Amino acid sequence: MESFTSDAGTLLRLHKIGPLIYLSQCANSVAFALDGVLQGAGEFTFQAWAMLFSAVLASVWFFSGGGGGVGFVGGVDGGEGSLLLVWEALVVFMGGRLATSLFKVKDNDML
Repeated sequence: MESFTSDAGTLLRLHKIGPLIYLSQCANSVAFALDGVLQGAGEFTFQAWAMLFSAVLASVWFFSGGGGGVGFVGGVDGGEGSLLLVWEALVVFMGGRLATSLFKVKDNDML
């Protein structure tokens, strides 16, 4: 990560959330591929509801504080905790999209 910045504070935060970001990209790529399958099958209404479901899950995670238990509303300091909480919520969001898409594709034998 040193190729992006030499700032010690930024590098410290990136090293803490880096593994979460790297692992989430695998789930994202599968979810995006399934998006293409579902769109090709004309499942736009299902995708809209799945997106809403995933957004609600991620919002609940974010505002309740995720794994750390101190919600954004409860006063996350704007530092490392906030950055980690945002990435956790994004992972929950994409996890919801992945799970709902997999369910639909498997349920309809689209693969």
